[in-house]
Amino acid sequence: MSSCNSLRVPLYTAALVALMFVTLNASTKAAEKQVSQPFRSVLREPLPEESLSYKIDSVGIHLKGPVFDYLVDPNTGCITNLEVRRDDEKVIQLSKPVDLILDDYQLSAKQNSGETVLEFKSQHQVILKTTGLLNPQANDRSAIPYTLQSTFFDDGVVVSKVTLQPKQDLLIHRNVSTRLSAKGKFHSYLHKRRDQHGMGSQSGSLPPTGKALPLTTLTSCLEVFSPEAALALFTDSGATHLSKAGLPTAALNITGNDGVTADVVLEQNIINISEGAKPYLIKSGEELTFRTGLSLAPNRVPHPRNSGLRMFTWAGDQQHPYPTHQEILDAARLGFTLFQMHRPGTPGKPRPPAGEMKRVIQQVHDAGMLFIWCTMADMMYESSEGVQQMREQNQWKLWQGFNYGGHYQPRMDPYCNMTATCLSSPNGLAEYRLKTISEMLDKFAVDGIYVDDNLAYPSCPLHQEHQHPHPVYDSLIELHEVSWRRRKLMIEKCPHVVLIDHCTTAMVLPVMSAFDMHLYGEGYGSPSLENYWNFFGITKSLNGQGCLWPGDDENTRTSAAIVYNYDLLTGGGQYSYLDWRLYPKKFPYAKGVADEEPLYIRTYSTAQANFGIYESQPYIFAESGKQFSTSTPQTYATIYRNRTWNDYLIPIANMSSESQTTSLEIHQPEAIKVKQDQNYLVFDVNQHTSKIASGADVSSTLSNLEIPGGSLRLLYLRPVSDSHPMHLWGGKRLSESWDAAQKSLRFQIDGPPGLQETIYIANCRQPALKVLVDGQPAAFALDASQGIAFGTVTFTETPLQLEVIVETEKESSLPLQQIKPDLLFQRQHQK
Repeated sequence: MSSCNSLRVPLYTAALVALMFVTLNASTKAAEKQVSQPFRSVLREPLPEESLSYKIDSVGIHLKGPVFDYLVDPNTGCITNLEVRRDDEKVIQLSKPVDLILDDYQLSAKQNSGETVLEFKSQHQVILKTTGLLNPQANDRSAIPYTLQSTFFDDGVVVSKVTLQPKQDLLIHRNVSTRLSAKGKFHSYLHKRRDQHGMGSQSGSLPPTGKALPLTTLTSCLEVFSPEAALALFTDSGATHLSKAGLPTAALNITGNDGVTADVVLEQNIINISEGAKPYLIKSGEELTFRTGLSLAPNRVPHPRNSGLRMFTWAGDQQHPYPTHQEILDAARLGFTLFQMHRPGTPGKPRPPAGEMKRVIQQVHDAGMLFIWCTMADMMYESSEGVQQMREQNQWKLWQGFNYGGHYQPRMDPYCNMTATCLSSPNGLAEYRLKTISEMLDKFAVDGIYVDDNLAYPSCPLHQEHQHPHPVYDSLIELHEVSWRRRKLMIEKCPHVVLIDHCTTAMVLPVMSAFDMHLYGEGYGSPSLENYWNFFGITKSLNGQGCLWPGDDENTRTSAAIVYNYDLLTGGGQYSYLDWRLYPKKFPYAKGVADEEPLYIRTYSTAQANFGIYESQPYIFAESGKQFSTSTPQTYATIYRNRTWNDYLIPIANMSSESQTTSLEIHQPEAIKVKQDQNYLVFDVNQHTSKIASGADVSSTLSNLEIPGGSLRLLYLRPVSDSHPMHLWGGKRLSESWDAAQKSLRFQIDGPPGLQETIYIANCRQPALKVLVDGQPAAFALDASQGIAFGTVTFTETPLQLEVIVETEKESSLPLQQIKPDLLFQRQHQK
C-alpha cells in the first residue's frame, strides 16, 4: 500500500473541505463572496502531467512534452525544430537544425541518407536509433557510416550517442563539433568545465551582438538563460583532442539581440585542429564515439504551490537527532510548509531510536507541512546494507567515490558517517539507491527528498572500473538520468512529491532539470540584487522555486534581514531556515545568530502565508521599471497581486547599510491591474497604520517611507468597495461575504494549528460591533482613529469562522485601544 494515500493526508482535511462547502453555500444573498484554497491542500495537489508523446507523419517525428515540442528528421535523426512555451508564449525556437559537423560533413545536410527506428517508447521516455551515411559536400571524400541513438526524456533533456564508423582511414583536418542555433529570451550565459564540479563556473551577460565568446577549458555544458527561458548544449567528450593547447573547446556567438530575445549559437568541439597542424586520424574499422545533449527550460507546467514552498531543516546532533513535537509546531507556526530531516539515515532505514521517524512524520503532517527526507547525491551512510555488502564482497571499488576525500562525518553527529560513491558507476549503484527510495515510500509517508550536493563532480580516478568515457569526467549525463529516474519513481508513489536539489552556485541546467526546488547560494554574502536576479533567476525559467540557505557561522554570511530583501524582491518563499539558528542555546555549535532573527522569520514568512503568495502574480523589480520605481538609489520594490482577491503585497527594500527614506511611484497602474477609479485601503504590515487612496493617487500613500539599512517595509493594498466591515490582515483569508440585510460580515481564515495571531478588521466605524469566532464572542478592541477592530485568535486544524455583526441600535461594546506597531518595527526603531 502506498503511504501517499494513507498517512500522508492529515485527518482534518475532510472536515476542512466539508466546512468550506457548508460556508460557501449557506448565504446565497451574501455579496463579495470569494474563495481561496487552503495552502495545506494546495501542497498536496498532484503535480501537473509530465509525459512525452510520440507521433510520426510526413513532416517528421514529433515528440511533445508538457511545454516543448521536438521535431526529428527520420532520414538523419537530426533535431530539425524545437519550440518551448511559457504560458502559451513561445520563449525558445530553433533557428537551424541541431547539427553535428565534421570538416565539410554536416548531419543536417540534405545529401545524407539513413533510417530511424523506434527502439523504446513509454509515457516518459522515447529512444530513437538512426543508421545512416554522412555524405561530404565535396566529392573527393568518402561517405562516413554513423549511428545516432537519441534518448528523449519528458523533462526536455535529450542525450544522443554518436558513433562514427569509417570504412577507410578518416583524416579530420579541422574539427568535430556540435552546434545549437536558437532564438529565445536569454540574457546570460554559463559554462561548466568537465574538470570542475560547476561552482564558480564562468558566467555573465551575453556578449555583444556579432562578437564571439571563445572558451578554451575542458567543456561540459554551455548554456544561455534568463528567468524566462534557458537552453543548454552539453557533451561527455569536449576537447577529446586539440592539436595544440589554447584552441577553443566551445564558443558562444550572438547574432542578434533586441534586449528581449537573443539569437544565439552554442558550439562545443570534440576535436579541434589548428590550420596546418597534423590531422586527427580515425583508422579504418575503428570508431569515434561520444555523447552530446540538450536541456531546456521551462520543461514542465508549474505547480500552483511553488512560491509557498518554505523549507525548515532539522539538522540535529548526536544528542537531539529528532525534533520534539513543540519544535515541529514552532516551524509550522513560523510559516514554513516543508519540514526536512537533514540526517535521517539511509532512505527506508531511519536512524534510531526506533519509531521516532513515524512520530515525526505524523506530527509534521498534523501541523500542515510536508515531510522531506534528505539524501546525498554521491555519498551513502556507511551503515547502509548496500555499502556493507559491497565491502564484504571486496567489490567496493565498483562503487567507490572520492569527493570529500572519500569520507564525511560531522563532528556534532557521528551517526552521520558517510562514504563517497561515484555518481556514474554503472555497477548497480543507481539501482540500489532507487531501491532504498522505493522501500522508504512503502514504509513511511514521505512527501519528497532533498538531494544534498547535487553537483557533477569530476573527482573519480577509477575511469576504467566505472567505464567513464575519459579519465577526467564529471558524470553530468548519469547524474541527470538517476535524478530523472528518481523523479519518475517518486511521482508514481506520491503524486504531489517535492524534489529539492542542492546545486549551490552550479546552476547547470541538465543537473537541475529533474527538481522542483533548488537550494543555492549557501548563505554567503550575495552579489548585488540585480546580479542575484540575473544569475539565480534561472530557477524561475525551470518553473521551479529557489531556496536561500542561511548557512553556518562565518562572518561573511548574509543576515536574515537582508536575505528577506532578496527573498521578497525576487518571488518569495525562498528563505529556508534551520534548527540551530532557531535554537542557538540548544546546539552548542551555533554561532553568529542574531537575537532578532526569529522576529524576521515570523514577520516576513507569516506575511507571505497570510497574503497567499502562492496564488499571486509577481511584478519583479528588475522587469517592471516602466510600471513602477522607487525614488532613492539602492531601494527597490516588487509588487504581488493576489489573483483571487485582487489585493496587493508590496515589499519596499533598502539594500544600503544606512537607513533611507524612499517613495514608490506607480507609473502605469493599469499594467499591474490597479484600477484608477477604485479606492484602496493601504495597510502598513509593520507599522500597523492605514490610509485610503484612489487607484489614481495610490502612490501618495506609498511615499516618504523610512526603511532601516538592509531591511524592508511591507505594504498591503486591499480594494474598498463599500463602507461595511471587511477582513484586512491576519491569517489566510479563504472566503468572505457581507450580508447587507443582516448587517453581518462572515469570513474564514486559516493558519497553522496553535498559532496565536492578531486579526485586523477594517471599516469598523459603525455604532456597535460584535465579533464572534466559531460562534463564540471574542475579545476584540477598536482603534477608533483608523476604524480598525483587532483581536487575537488561536488557529485550529480547521479554518476559523469569524463573524462581525453591526448593531446600529446599541452603543459600542468594543473597548477603545490604539494599535501598536509590530515587535520587529519597534525593535528597529529603538536602535
